[in-house]
Amino acid sequence: MEMSKVKLALGVAFGMTMALPMVASAAADQEAALKDSNNWVHPRGQHNNQGYSALNQINKGNVKNVKAAWQFATGVNRGHEGSPVVVGNILYVHTAFPNNVYALDLNDNQKIVWAYFPKQDPSVQAVLCCDNVSRGLGYGDGKIFLQQNDGVLVALDAKTGAKVWDVKVNDPKVGATNTNAPHVIKDKVLTGCSGAEFGVRCFLAAFNLKDGSLAWKAYSTGPDSEVLIGADFNKENPHYSSLSVYEDVNGGNKEGGSFKLCLRKS
Repeated sequence: MEMSKVKLALGVAFGMTMALPMVASAAADQEAALKDSNNWVHPRGQHNNQGYSALNQINKGNVKNVKAAWQFATGVNRGHEGSPVVVGNILYVHTAFPNNVYALDLNDNQKIVWAYFPKQDPSVQAVLCCDNVSRGLGYGDGKIFLQQNDGVLVALDAKTGAKVWDVKVNDPKVGATNTNAPHVIKDKVLTGCSGAEFGVRCFLAAFNLKDGSLAWKAYSTGPDSEVLIGADFNKENPHYSSLSVYEDVNGGNKEGGSFKLCLRKS
């Protein structure tokens, strides 16, 4: 079996990750890598989140002959739910808490090229939802993105593992944690939060790939200005938008903005 096919088979076998459906162009290096089916660049393969490989060397006629080529022990005995990321000859694999990351050279007997070991407060584990897991890594702009369980989003240099930047997304002390895979879309990396069982008002946030600065943040509940629902929300499908029966009376989606319900005859 060709090594490139083994790489992808291992990436799929490591597990699946929960993700948001997105279809968009990405950072230039991610865009190029996505075009090569030998890579597994997105947490679920492609932006369509189908977890499907276009490779066809393994098929229903020969799948019975597939066997393990090698193994790598992470040393963490908790759930491993996210698939590895494969870019060229490097496989990036992550672990459950404390979310260690390894870069392995698939052309050199899986030699460890670099490793990243986060220093997280062990108490974070007590408020994590659904086991102490991490559901994947993001890739783009020459970086590997890790959303740590303790709410810190980290950008690592894909070649060296050096930390480029980090940003605090959530505070576990109020019950807000992270188990999600960061998603790289164009020049942004998207992440969110867990903690609804503790009454946390969660959100989806986008950070700029270059420096980790916040681009936007949309809460799951709240006023229009914080949920980021404006007059043009889902304009391609207005019949699905509740705003189709509202009138913008004060700037809509802005601080202090509002809408007024308009009763219309059918």
